[in-house]
Amino acid sequence: MKIGILIGGDSSEREVSIASGRSIENACIALGHEVVRLDPKDGLEKIKSLLFEVDLVFNGLHGGDGENGKFQNILKILECCLPVRIAFHQKFA
Repeated sequence: MKIGILIGGDSSEREVSIASGRSIENACIALGHEVVRLDPKDGLEKIKSLLFEVDLVFNGLHGGDGENGKFQNILKILECCLPVRIAFHQKFA
């Protein structure tokens, strides 16, 4: 499976998010998955193009837009694949 991991961002918790993202990435690789890092600081267009190449997105963002629903709403607007929406839905994730 190809997994996109949202990391970094622009909140005050950026460094914590990057550290968490590395741990998530290492675990996914150890389980045999391919990983793509998705950092909102790289720009929405770059993330948008990569989102359609992954099977699932893991939210490793801390604080700010990663926790307040803003990034999840952006994904809805982009009409990403169903697994992305489910992974972000707290009721189902």
